[in-house]
Amino acid sequence: AAAVLSSAPAPARAPTFDDPYAMLGTHPDANDDDVRAAWRRAIAQHHPDRDATPDAASRAAAINAAWEQIRRQRGLS
Repeated sequence: AAAVLSSAPAPARAPTFDDPYAMLGTHPDANDDDVRAAWRRAIAQHHPDRDATPDAASRAAAINAAWEQIRRQRGLS
């Protein structure tokens, strides 16, 4: 029997800490205000007080760590 290939798109890879911009849902070319807004959106969405999933706290911590890494690299306050 011939193998049937799915035409469905491959699932998006989960962002990793190796790419802090992907963790925040933005890209390195984004300006400082856009990166800060992306961090605020991401942390609001995954904050343990709003997200009931079991990994919410660890995801929020990873988002904050990604923000801190970018903030230090860019010299943001």
